[in-house]
Amino acid sequence: MIRFKIFAFVIFLLLSCLQIHAKNATSASQQVIEAAHKKYAKEDYPAALTLYIRAMELARKEGNDSVYLFCTVSIGNIYDAFGDHKSSLAYYLKGYDAVKKTGMTNFKANFLTNIVTEYARLGNAKEAKKYFALCEKLPQNEFSDYQKYFIIYSHARVFAVEGRYAEAIDEHRRAMRFAQNHNMGPMLQLYQKSEIGNIYTSWGKSKEAIVMGRECVHDAKKTGSGEMLVNAYKMLADAFRQANKPDSVEKYRKLYFLLNDSVYNTKQFYEAQSKLNDYETREQQYQISLLNQRILMQKYVTVSIIAFLLLVLIFSYALYKKNRNLTKTQRLLIDRNKDMERREQQNRTLLKQYLEQIDKNTHGNEKQNEEKREEKRDEEQENNCSSQHSDDIDKHLLSLINDAMNDTSVISNPDFSLQMLAEMVESNMSYVSRIINNSYQKSFKTLLNERRIQEACHKLTDRQHYGSYTMQVIYEEVGYKSASSFIRAFKRIYNMTPSEYQKVAIEKENEETRLITFAP
Repeated sequence: MIRFKIFAFVIFLLLSCLQIHAKNATSASQQVIEAAHKKYAKEDYPAALTLYIRAMELARKEGNDSVYLFCTVSIGNIYDAFGDHKSSLAYYLKGYDAVKKTGMTNFKANFLTNIVTEYARLGNAKEAKKYFALCEKLPQNEFSDYQKYFIIYSHARVFAVEGRYAEAIDEHRRAMRFAQNHNMGPMLQLYQKSEIGNIYTSWGKSKEAIVMGRECVHDAKKTGSGEMLVNAYKMLADAFRQANKPDSVEKYRKLYFLLNDSVYNTKQFYEAQSKLNDYETREQQYQISLLNQRILMQKYVTVSIIAFLLLVLIFSYALYKKNRNLTKTQRLLIDRNKDMERREQQNRTLLKQYLEQIDKNTHGNEKQNEEKREEKRDEEQENNCSSQHSDDIDKHLLSLINDAMNDTSVISNPDFSLQMLAEMVESNMSYVSRIINNSYQKSFKTLLNERRIQEACHKLTDRQHYGSYTMQVIYEEVGYKSASSFIRAFKRIYNMTPSEYQKVAIEKENEETRLITFAP
């Protein structure tokens, strides 16, 4: 999980905020941001997130737009560091909308490059290209060296998500040379090496990926970046898996999970995330309150205007009706009576014709009806045979689907999809989806989540084999890419979080053990 938001880039944003709002340099929100920045630079993301939330609240009260935008991009960076790219993208889009409203164009390039990154990570090439095109339209002569660097970086990400790996690697190397020529520090070059290694893995070139991964391990240790070291270990584990070297895979997987827990304190992060959710709830309630006030005021104005217009209309109509009501009513009554007489006569004529036609057709169609009944019996026999053959095919396909959905190695693939399942059972997506819906009364996605959660429940309660595993290890092994999606799927099925489930299951197991121990 490589972030495109680096230490030097954060400094640039902070300095931009200080220059734009020099008169508020000693404001409370600026002081909190400086403290958050120090935590961020030390990769203490939970503490940094808590401080950015506080700074965002203060910025709202002070009306300091630059601080608010800085907090928005920083929170997006932190979500990106934890691999929650959907949440990260949501904050970048939120910040970009705020930039357009406030007119602070110096932030546009920063948000656009980050948006391109997250869409690329989510595999959405169309949106990644769309926002990169917006980047290219900005006046690049006004960009800083860091912004130019990240535009090259974003271009490489667009190539990668399109599967144009050779071009992507060329762009990453160009970004590396740019950073080197402009003395931008070794970290920016390390990011490019890490990206190149990941592309080699996606490309299936495990040999090149292993070489680049080892180089990244060396550079990460040299720079002291725990986050980059975690990424290098994961890169090597993936590359050795492609190279079919299980011993090396196990070695780097252990290093990855061990260092991952120390670098990313997930427990504290979830606590900080809870505070962020509380802040967002308060912000939404405040916005709803303001909106309700505007709606109420508009309602009063609208009702007043409508009432006035109605009074005018009613008065005018009453005057008109007063002069013509009597004669109009009499004429309408006469016209309606005549119209009713004409309609009754037409109905009688049509009914007579209809009965005569039925009487003629009754005798003439008896023989034809008998022939149709015989043809229908023959057709039903053919349909029964066809239906029996179709049932056999459906049963065979359902058996193959069950085998695939019950295979842990299949469903634990985070990219497993309905299309992959259809290819495995040698059928098409539409047919497979119909079989699943008819057999299980649920969709493929629902069935897949249930199977994965079942496997997660097994690991959560098997203390002998999985007792030392963290929650992140478990949800990654059953096919989830982020904690939020895992917890959401788990709660939808069991109406509780994985931690609550594990706690309840273990308490129940301990209670049963005590009963067996003290049984006579």
